Amino acid sequence: MEGLVSGDPIFRSLADEQDRQLAELDPASEVHGRLFWPTPQASTGRSLRRLAWIGAAAAALALLVAREWREVPLVISTSAEPTAAGWYEARGAEPVELLFSDGSSVRLSGGSRARVVTLAERGAELAVERGAVEVHVVPGGGGRWLLHVGPFDLAVVGTRFETAWDPAEEAFSLSAREGRVEVSGPGIEERQVVAAGERLAVLADMSQARATVERSSLDAPPPRPSPAPPPAASSAAAPAASSGLAATDSPPPPAATMAKPSWQALAAKGAYREAWEAVSPLADEVLAQGTASDLSTFATLAAHAGESRRSREAFVALRDRHPSSSGAILAAFELGRMAFGSDPASAARWFETYLAEAPNGALAREALGRLLELRRSGPGGPEVARRYLDRFPDGPHASLARRTLAGGP
Repeated sequence: MEGLVSGDPIFRSLADEQDRQLAELDPASEVHGRLFWPTPQASTGRSLRRLAWIGAAAAALALLVAREWREVPLVISTSAEPTAAGWYEARGAEPVELLFSDGSSVRLSGGSRARVVTLAERGAELAVERGAVEVHVVPGGGGRWLLHVGPFDLAVVGTRFETAWDPAEEAFSLSAREGRVEVSGPGIEERQVVAAGERLAVLADMSQARATVERSSLDAPPPRPSPAPPPAASSAAAPAASSGLAATDSPPPPAATMAKPSWQALAAKGAYREAWEAVSPLADEVLAQGTASDLSTFATLAAHAGESRRSREAFVALRDRHPSSSGAILAAFELGRMAFGSDPASAARWFETYLAEAPNGALAREALGRLLELRRSGPGGPEVARRYLDRFPDGPHASLARRTLAGGP
């Protein structure tokens, strides 16, 4: 507090006025009179002046303390430690809780990754890179909360909702339980308000610059995929048909002989551990012959299992063997993210690759922000900062870009 007080303009002006009045006094006569023959009038005048100055100093101190109290940001406590870059990750089945001092909370489900961009006096700004989160913002106090969920921006006042972003499928969803949330992003022409009891789902196709937006009630059942067509009858089924028995009349096979779910099916329903156990013996085959979807899913499963080398191999194979797929573009971003902490030069090349292949992609803002973090202290820092501010003047890295251009830390 001492350094803050000495540098505050309120106390500087108070000290200047004290110095000016002291300079007008005759030090010798003042000291002599105070020590030996203080007259009641002089003593009273000096006492009043002292009291006035004490009152002024107390008022200034109270103003400063009140102002500093108001500017104290929220405090956060978590159930897990962030990475070196500040990301919170729910790596296994256990969720990660972010608890804020005003009673608000953010819960990351398994596979989610998010970070706190800023903490303000009565609000915060968070970025969700992937996965699903549950958010509860305590209403009141005029706080402002912002969430960047993939390429979508959410403005929140006081509410409770769930939101998710799947970068591989380019799918976004929001379910509002209480209050209301304002949403903007790809496929949303104007900022939309999602009120309590409503659901918003967006399926984006960034390579084609289009998106499908659906609004529904939380009471309505989620849309179901169309059933697969029945398999064509084979010659082996002819005797059963001639006997008058329908195919569905035949008894089901014993449980012991039923086929186990494929690793793709296990991954689709979120059983990542079981999916990885099923696919890991087939890793070399998938890396050599897998489809673009197989390689993308394999890379995700390997990352969840902590097999970063296998995950990287899958992303590289995806780009080498399926270069025109949307998954290959996202693989460039993931390869940059994976190299971010260990190989800055490689990470920067991958982020530049992603930006070159998808300048308006779902993760363009995040890629440019990561690139700024990597290059801000080098000769290319100002150029990246200008690029970022030209495209995302209100983005989560905007303050860093401005400091970079100003030459600050």
